[in-house]
Amino acid sequence: QESSSASAGINFFCYLLTAVSGLSYFYVFFFSLIQSVIWHCRQTGNYEAAVCVLSLLIATEIGTFKLLYTLFQCDAVRETIDSYIALDAEIALGSRLSKNILGTMKQVKWRAFLYWLSIIGNGVFYVVMPLAKSGRRFMDDLFTVYGLEPMNESPNYEIGYLLVSFSCFFICYPSATVTGLVIIISGYTEAQMRGLSEELLYIWNDAEKYYEEQKISKDTPASFNDCDEIIIKNTYIRNRLNVIVDIHVKNLKLYGGIEKIFRFSIIVEFVLLGIAMVSHLLGGLENTYTALPFPFIQVMMDCVVGQRLIDASIMLEEAVYDSKWEHFDVTNRKTILMILQNSQRSITLSAGGIVPLNFQFLMTIIRMIYSAYTTLRSTMNF
Repeated sequence: QESSSASAGINFFCYLLTAVSGLSYFYVFFFSLIQSVIWHCRQTGNYEAAVCVLSLLIATEIGTFKLLYTLFQCDAVRETIDSYIALDAEIALGSRLSKNILGTMKQVKWRAFLYWLSIIGNGVFYVVMPLAKSGRRFMDDLFTVYGLEPMNESPNYEIGYLLVSFSCFFICYPSATVTGLVIIISGYTEAQMRGLSEELLYIWNDAEKYYEEQKISKDTPASFNDCDEIIIKNTYIRNRLNVIVDIHVKNLKLYGGIEKIFRFSIIVEFVLLGIAMVSHLLGGLENTYTALPFPFIQVMMDCVVGQRLIDASIMLEEAVYDSKWEHFDVTNRKTILMILQNSQRSITLSAGGIVPLNFQFLMTIIRMIYSAYTTLRSTMNF
């Protein structure tokens, strides 16, 4: 059944829907918006509307750019995902590490689901909102679809409404799915780090338990001495540490590959968000409520993912100190030192490989946007 479903591939209807919605998007939110900024708003003299339309044009490009960039990096993404699947197959089912990973992944699943629901919900709200108002109201009265003027008359209204609806599908669904993929991959790395932290915290207790089991299994327990106890415990610890080091190093390598793939698209997202938010604020604060949640949620989620990875790295580093390493032999202490050095290399998303994404960076971006807005607003008023 799995092979037959895999060979079937993506349904033709999905390709058709994506093609239709993609063409609608480029006609409405690219060509028509550019035409409105350059020509229509200049004719009407409503420059605040032109600024808001420009912001809408830029904001809708964030998810589309991420989708197209992911398609461009498709082979690298598939190869990395296959490597993650191979790594997951090395973990014994039913083990404590496996259970801890599954427990964290449940939280990651809800994180991805709520993000996906918020992005799709934003698009649904944008499409349904005019239907709740009296009369023929369009999604956004600040721009017109090229070739469909006047917009409030039939069949222009119906055609325009369908085009914008299809466009919203292309803007929201693929971008939400791509970001959901990043959340899942990053969440799995986070789950691995947290699981390895638990393994380090309990490694000495596990060694003592293993020694007691070995001691009971012997016919003559009295023959055991202190030297035997040290050797048995440290041999068990050595084997466990080798597994932890192997998994940790593979995680560092795999996530480093994912971070390299998406770092360029992420920095483009932040640049587009900054321009879009400043533009919309200049067009009037009352115009930001429906347009800006969509790009802001996308960028905010990248920072949430980055912060969770940093927290997991700190958790692993603290677990190394609390692993009761002082009871280990010299060889195991050297291994612990290597794990400590590796754990201090925080795994995180970054913007262009320059700035790590976390809550602090998100607040810095918000402050920079507000500062740019107040500066430009004061200049315009002057």
